[in-house]
Amino acid sequence: MVLASIEKSLLTSRKDFEKIISSIPEGLVEIYQRYLSAIPVDYQDDATNLLKLLLSCLRPMHLDELNIAFTINDSHITADDVLRDTQNSMAHTVQGILGSIVRVTGRHVSLVHQSVKDFLLEQGAVGYDSFPTMRTVDSRSSALRLATVCIQYLLLDDFKVDFFPTNGAPTEADPELPDLFDELPPGDFSGNFWDEDGHDLASDVLFREPDALHPDLCDSLVSNHAFYSYAALHWAEHFAACEEAASVDLRVAARSLLDNGTASCRNWLCFYRTRSSASVEDDILTQDPMLLASQFDLDTILNDLLSSCEPSQTIKNQSLYWASRFGHVRIVASLLRAGAEPNSRTSDGQTALTVASEHGNFTCVVRLLADERTSVNMPGRKGRTALSFACSSGHDKIVNELLSHSACSPDDPDNSGATPLFWAVGGGHHSIISTLARLRSIDLNHRDKTGRTAISWASGDGMADTLAKLLKLPGIDVNIKDAKGKSPLSWAAANGCASAVEVLLTSTRVDKASVDDDKRNAISWASGGGHHHVLVKLLDGGCPGVDTKDIDGWTPLAWAIQTDSPDTVRVLVNNEQVQLERRDGGGRTALSWAVEYGHAKVVKVLLQAGADPEAKSNRGSTPISIAKQFGRDDLLSELMAYKA
Repeated sequence: MVLASIEKSLLTSRKDFEKIISSIPEGLVEIYQRYLSAIPVDYQDDATNLLKLLLSCLRPMHLDELNIAFTINDSHITADDVLRDTQNSMAHTVQGILGSIVRVTGRHVSLVHQSVKDFLLEQGAVGYDSFPTMRTVDSRSSALRLATVCIQYLLLDDFKVDFFPTNGAPTEADPELPDLFDELPPGDFSGNFWDEDGHDLASDVLFREPDALHPDLCDSLVSNHAFYSYAALHWAEHFAACEEAASVDLRVAARSLLDNGTASCRNWLCFYRTRSSASVEDDILTQDPMLLASQFDLDTILNDLLSSCEPSQTIKNQSLYWASRFGHVRIVASLLRAGAEPNSRTSDGQTALTVASEHGNFTCVVRLLADERTSVNMPGRKGRTALSFACSSGHDKIVNELLSHSACSPDDPDNSGATPLFWAVGGGHHSIISTLARLRSIDLNHRDKTGRTAISWASGDGMADTLAKLLKLPGIDVNIKDAKGKSPLSWAAANGCASAVEVLLTSTRVDKASVDDDKRNAISWASGGGHHHVLVKLLDGGCPGVDTKDIDGWTPLAWAIQTDSPDTVRVLVNNEQVQLERRDGGGRTALSWAVEYGHAKVVKVLLQAGADPEAKSNRGSTPISIAKQFGRDDLLSELMAYKA
């Protein structure tokens, strides 16, 4: 604001600059009031209109967008009608009317600072005797203004024809939109039609799926209709914020935009599905108006639909799901009153309560649980309960709300056998873990269908901090094996989770010598994964079995060689307990196998450790003969260099 004053000054001496700075009020309120009082009386209505648009816009508006939003009214039938009435220089207009309250950056315009918005919305009707229309500026009226212009724009005649192909039907395009097929070369087709040379039919366009054309069509639509993107993406959000204050005519207009029997509706839905960052179902174009109203939080329209027709139970149930999914508690309440079944499941198995819990929609969870029909333990997708979803997503408030209901079963397993505790552990949500651990009904050592416990999963996923917290819980067993006998320590070692291994080894309760059904220990699993850092920690931590054979006769060294991990091999051969020349059932040594695998770096490590390149197997083969057999001259030269 200081710079703005300096820029406008025709006097540029130091004294003049100091005078300008000293005239700037210290308080923002006084500054903004001065700006408002500077708006010419003849332009106060226009200023109010502009301020409402800028206050409620969900992103900085492009000057062309603001120009259209500022201009459009009920008298406009087509986009050309609107353009004929727009300002020739919107930057000049908006800056001339609002002055320093706004900032124009490039082609975008916004309020100069967030504090301007706070000031305008908090002042209410105070201090506007000389600017009476400012008394109408508040959050709802601002949303109403922008919702109105968005709806008016989407219902212009230009958009009453389909821009997007639907169900294979031809598209009746806007004459102003470039025809994608206009770019096809004319050609005389004097040769064979299918000749590869000479006829470029732009097949990349011709044979694309209809949906694949949507991004191009969106680009064309926006290039010709500057306000379409903003209107299509945001009209519903603006209307939801003000629908109770909307006129009957505006409600009717908004409701028409949910009628997929009209091109106006299909166009904005296609655009929204293509351009919106929100999660949108592929079948949104064919959805019932009630489903759309529920997804976009349009409560008054929903209630109009409920009172004017008798929707099927399926539609009501699906609408409840979507309202719960997106956190629209008003819609949830309306649908429950209308008889929607809270325990019904969608095609993916979710209920209203499970999906609300999954997405952290606390108010919806509270409202659903207030309905005595709602089952707090009704399983959703993959047999998971609402508590399970809340635990995995880290929604503490929802977890506590669910647990406050006496009917809640906090230890119910899902289809995989995982309980809510498993999911809390998987998400690393320590506060929820503590909440669950305090419950007497929770089995801290519960095993899922693979036999794994929560502590096994934390170990295998390398969740060191969570693992440390679990180890402090009284009664937890750190050594429970899975269905194949694999311990949490072996899981951590196999997955290369060095930090988890370190945490486990600090516990005196951990069985360092545990072996699974295949007689493999933690060292074997670390070696097989090539995790030399983990191997070092296991050896330093006193884990036994560095040279122990498993059920197939494989030692940790054999696993490391197969994995082609020279660093792991080096750690093992430097351990005095490892027998470098140990023979397998066929009399072959580790070096023999490394040569056959062709693992050159491992071969070099073994040779440097003293492995014998001439050690014979039961069939008389040696590492040297194997290198010759497989034509590995590079290995052969290395082996010959170490020949006695």
